[in-house]
Amino acid sequence: MIQPYISRHSRTRDVLHGIETGRRPGTAPVRLLDSWNQDIGTGALDADRLGLELDQHLRRFALRQPGHRAARLVWQCALRADPGGPSVPDSRFTLTCRDVLHATGIAPAGEPEVCRWALIRVSAYEARIVATLMTARGQVHETAASRPLALAVCQLFDRRHGPSSRASALSVAATPTGRRR
Repeated sequence: MIQPYISRHSRTRDVLHGIETGRRPGTAPVRLLDSWNQDIGTGALDADRLGLELDQHLRRFALRQPGHRAARLVWQCALRADPGGPSVPDSRFTLTCRDVLHATGIAPAGEPEVCRWALIRVSAYEARIVATLMTARGQVHETAASRPLALAVCQLFDRRHGPSSRASALSVAATPTGRRR
């Protein structure tokens, strides 16, 4: 059964460093698979650079939003597959990430004013979506319904790819911090 757990954090840089330091010894380094900005590229994750850019974006707008604390404006969603099954290709994580971001409204396809986000490959069975909940115009995005929407996306993924891929079907899982919205 697929169980979504989505966490919220105060600083993107802390989340990215947590992902890097949480990597098991002997596993491949974490990699950036996709992001809101194609100019950032993919490959080796520069957590300092990416975290700084995302955190500066939040600070620029959070100061103008009375009542909104930065502690609630970084959204993380872990996408995990069964470690006993085959590894999940990057393309499946990327497609699922974009579907989750579209369904939750964090980054709807075709809309230019989306929240900033990044997809980070953690292991053969896990990727993480990290997003700021502030649009390019400084509006705070509401994520109250993100858990059931992410769950629906992952269930549709399972159905789309049939019973043969059940072992590698993606699920939305708890982050190592165990923090929930």
